[in-house]
Amino acid sequence: MFVVLVVLFAVGPFIEVAIFIAVGREIGIVSTIGLCLLFAVLGALIVRRQGLATFARVQSELRAGHVPAMELAEGAAIFAAGALLITPGFFSDAVGFVLLIPMARRAIIRLLIHHFSKRLILMQERAGPPGNGDHGRHVTIDGEAEEINKEDAAGRDSPWRK
Repeated sequence: MFVVLVVLFAVGPFIEVAIFIAVGREIGIVSTIGLCLLFAVLGALIVRRQGLATFARVQSELRAGHVPAMELAEGAAIFAAGALLITPGFFSDAVGFVLLIPMARRAIIRLLIHHFSKRLILMQERAGPPGNGDHGRHVTIDGEAEEINKEDAAGRDSPWRK
């Protein structure tokens, strides 16, 4: 996953510049900038509508006593789509608009859950079963206890009463 992010952040800007140049040659620089602004405004409107709908679903799930896991993941994806859509560029806009398609968004979320759950299982297997070795799972604290009656405690000076 780290490699994918590095490639996207390193190669993404070059892809954006190449697309800007190609589109600018075809339709002109003013039209290219106008198209970017149009995509940003249109994307912001769609993000706002879908974000509010997702927020309502989160509240509904919470009222029903359910954990709104998928709704929260969708909210994060919609937020990412908004960030991509206000970023100038056609490639980022395309990825942002894909995240605004509910079926595509849910499929991407399921793929990410599948990927990270596999990694989590592998990490747990490497750590071994609980109590196997010193993995910080068990902590022993030595101490002394003294039983105090209410009558005895009334006249004692306690650091907890200061």
